[in-house]
Amino acid sequence: MPLIEVTRERFSISSDPARLDVDAIHAFLSRSYWAKGISRELVERALANSICFGLYEDTRQVGFARVVTDRATFAYLCDVFVVEELRRQGLGSWLLDVVRSHPDLASLRRFLLATRDNHAFYRRFEFESLKFPERFLEIHRPDAVSDTPSSTDAPRAHGSTEVRFLEATLAPPSTAYITTADLRAQNAHPSDVPFEPKEVPSWPMGPMIQSPTSTRFVNEHVGVVRVRPLAESEGPLLRELRVGALRDSPHTFGEQLEDALNRPQHEWVDQARALTDPAGPRVFIAEVDEWPAGLVLAVDDPFDSEICRVGGMWVDPTKRRRRAGVCMLEAVRAWARERDKHRMRLWVHEDSPSARALYEAFGFKYTGARKRFPREPNRELLEMDRRVEMSPPPIPTEVGEEKTEEALDSLPSSALEVDSSGS
Repeated sequence: MPLIEVTRERFSISSDPARLDVDAIHAFLSRSYWAKGISRELVERALANSICFGLYEDTRQVGFARVVTDRATFAYLCDVFVVEELRRQGLGSWLLDVVRSHPDLASLRRFLLATRDNHAFYRRFEFESLKFPERFLEIHRPDAVSDTPSSTDAPRAHGSTEVRFLEATLAPPSTAYITTADLRAQNAHPSDVPFEPKEVPSWPMGPMIQSPTSTRFVNEHVGVVRVRPLAESEGPLLRELRVGALRDSPHTFGEQLEDALNRPQHEWVDQARALTDPAGPRVFIAEVDEWPAGLVLAVDDPFDSEICRVGGMWVDPTKRRRRAGVCMLEAVRAWARERDKHRMRLWVHEDSPSARALYEAFGFKYTGARKRFPREPNRELLEMDRRVEMSPPPIPTEVGEEKTEEALDSLPSSALEVDSSGS
């Protein structure tokens, strides 16, 4: 098997198995979402039966990638990482370039990988969604790498706060999560975070009150709608809303309900942390009368730095027609403006008239692009686009026609799936 080694300043990448720091690799993988708790013995066995690529800073191993392959027709890429302190320097892209250029991997018929939330990165290296997902089957045992399988019924410690995952009703940051039964016993609502109004301009859906962490819309007919970013500690809330969306609209999202229910709880916790990175994607939560009622994802377009992609949008059916959908789109628009994005784009199901009407009412126009929905190739997605004003737009005096009023929050479907729940 050919060995390769390339260098760039103080960094190098090598496929020489003798250079691998097994302790460093095991330490990282045993904390990762995909191999949490993996034993060192399993790591050693995996390394011995793969083509391995080590990324080194001088002599210290700071990254890794592993390929399982027959070196003729098929390969599976896995266990890719760069240590946190050296990310955002192009090292991961360099590592993937070296992997793809290896003589035994450059001309394969099929090269696969699985990722929870890094799809945009891998698409830059020609990876794409399965063209025929219906042809693939799997035996999936996520706990096979660990001697201590995760249980969805067991509490997990998160900092000093105990998180109960069963029937979690999600409270604000730094508040202990309590069950629905606990709330009924207390006859109480989740407490709100401290809130100091900053400005109250006129707004067609009622006064808009902003704080550094949230925006509220107050209307005598719809009550209070509050939109805020997902908090780092709210993995259980992310799970609750995502599962609710998949139960309500099983044919709308890229992920299936069964897959979401089977994801171990620590993945939701890890995902919430990732979605609160100031430089990364952002999830916004809509609360209607202080209860979580919807979510939407805002993410940078991987191919155009001036575009914000909108996806994963859903509103609880019992809280629709309360303007939560349009309020979340306003939050995404503000986020896009802060990041100097000039356009917002999304994909919507062709056969979802209420979602299309909502986006049309918000100013989205069709680009003419369309594509097949991967889970159901007989259905199509339409791309929509709208401009992001670099200064806040003039406050409109009325919402619009009756059909627009009806569309604003009957939202049962999503936009683009850039899912880490992949969600």
